[in-house]
Amino acid sequence: MKASLLCLMLVLGSHVVHAQAWTPAAKTLNVDGEYQLGYSTETAGVAATVIHHLIIPSVEYGITDSLAVSASLPFMAVKADGGTPHGSWDDAGYHGTATDARVTVRYMIPLGVVAITPQIGASTPVRDYEVLGNAAAGRGLKAAYAGINFGADLDEWAPRTTFHVTYEFALVERYTGAGPEGEDIDQNFSLVTAQIGHRPIDKMQIHLGIDYHRYHDGITFEQFGTMEITMLEQKNHDPILLERSLLAGGGISYDLGEHASIYATARFVVKSENTHNGSLAALGASWDFDL
Repeated sequence: MKASLLCLMLVLGSHVVHAQAWTPAAKTLNVDGEYQLGYSTETAGVAATVIHHLIIPSVEYGITDSLAVSASLPFMAVKADGGTPHGSWDDAGYHGTATDARVTVRYMIPLGVVAITPQIGASTPVRDYEVLGNAAAGRGLKAAYAGINFGADLDEWAPRTTFHVTYEFALVERYTGAGPEGEDIDQNFSLVTAQIGHRPIDKMQIHLGIDYHRYHDGITFEQFGTMEITMLEQKNHDPILLERSLLAGGGISYDLGEHASIYATARFVVKSENTHNGSLAALGASWDFDL
């Protein structure tokens, strides 16, 4: 699977329900279970149907009212049909794997109706998985993250409305499978998400949002067959592509009670470069436990 789509799929997790600018109360454990479906029909103009199914269990614990730690581990099944097979999973059949475990720490700074929440985190693959081909499961690289969340309660100006934006930078280890030239390409990327949410009734929230993912270095499909890249880079191009994706969409959540909620979200591709034209949807449920 192209890594940019995977990153955006993971962004659509529980932050849609619990915006990342706000942390859970002290001694509160949030348990979230989510199913995500990713679907794309082409890569850089070449027809290839790629389907991803993800199950994402995650937990978050409020150490204090401002400090929280979370962890997640996605499980994926992916299938690619069409295009030019160039990975061992490009055989039109489903392949499943656990992917990358991630831990994140957030600290909220409340400023009246505004919350500013820095975060740091790290992720690592929990097993070897295919990183080449349309049906690759990711880039298989360790990463460290630093980000900032900004949230605002707009009730004074727009009743029952909130706004939330996140910027995160990932410092990623180099990929060694495309020769020395490929190893010189850094894998660092930025992720920006923004959403505005509104509660038409007490138990329901609807939101509109955008997600933008950008690698800061890499090769492009336009360089294939030129002297700008080596044959080894071209053969092993998937983990070193200069991927960029912009998605937009919305979602809805509904509170089943004081401590449980269900939600559905969707994002549709607006623009993608050097990656799948993937859109995605998610269904999930979240529970809070006072410990």
